[in-house]
Amino acid sequence: MSQGLQPAQSGARSDELSLLDSSAIAQAAELGVMARRIVEGALSGAHRSPYHGTSVEFAEHRQYAPGDDIRHLDWKVLGRTDRYVIKRYQQETNFACHLLLDASSSMSYERSHGSRMQYARQICACLAYAVLRQQDAVSLQVFSDRLQLRTPSTSNFGSLGTLLRELVRVGPSGLTRLPAALHELAGKLKRRSIVVIVSDFFDDEDAIISGINHLAFQGHEVVVFHTLDHDEIHFDMPGPVRFEGLEDDFLMTSNPMDLKKAYLAELESFLAKIRKGCGSSRSHYVMVDTSKPISEVLGAYLAFRAQATAH
Repeated sequence: MSQGLQPAQSGARSDELSLLDSSAIAQAAELGVMARRIVEGALSGAHRSPYHGTSVEFAEHRQYAPGDDIRHLDWKVLGRTDRYVIKRYQQETNFACHLLLDASSSMSYERSHGSRMQYARQICACLAYAVLRQQDAVSLQVFSDRLQLRTPSTSNFGSLGTLLRELVRVGPSGLTRLPAALHELAGKLKRRSIVVIVSDFFDDEDAIISGINHLAFQGHEVVVFHTLDHDEIHFDMPGPVRFEGLEDDFLMTSNPMDLKKAYLAELESFLAKIRKGCGSSRSHYVMVDTSKPISEVLGAYLAFRAQATAH
């Protein structure tokens, strides 16, 4: 699907890239508080690595934490020392989650529920918190017309602040080149990982699916958070409306009701292709409506994930 359109808005908006460090730190702190509230509240303990307990090669112990599977308690250590510790296996210690965030211009779409970019930042913040809380590794990579590594893979919870500040500094710009980013990332990852894509997917659908298949073929688990504004999904806007391209110079004034039927048909075709492509590679597809609370969106996914990985 081609790049997104947005009803034109008056007034200039501040560019996230111009944030001072103190502002970035403050906004990162807010992201962290929000992520902690969500993850340790309704979503606590729901996010599980699909690789936990699948390897028989013991690597190390770690302190037991509420929510850990008691099947992995080391009973011999408990009997000798009265310490509750969990056995970790070699494959567990290698588990990494790579957050791939769309930072193209179309992510700047903003209506009554805030910008798509801010919502995407919050998704990444919550997932990073959940992964690091579980003592697994996470990295942040962003893309528009090229792929950028913003934070290297780390399992150190103390690195969360750095990742959050990088999230705040990411500002939408440039064209969407998602397929190229997927193929480039697939070429860089040497170990089986989880790749989480947070994007509006405004690019060639077949090329996107090819990139997802490349990652899946290499053994990576791909999770898609298809992030769209409520207006884009339902196209319920009073007219007439002046539409402007977010990644080109397109301008058009029209009554949305005249376009709604054709637009929704095109949108459904677009969504169906992405969903079908994800299904064929056994990748997880999550439709995100930015008018919905993040706790609701992530809660549903993480509950599903906890149930799926428990079997």
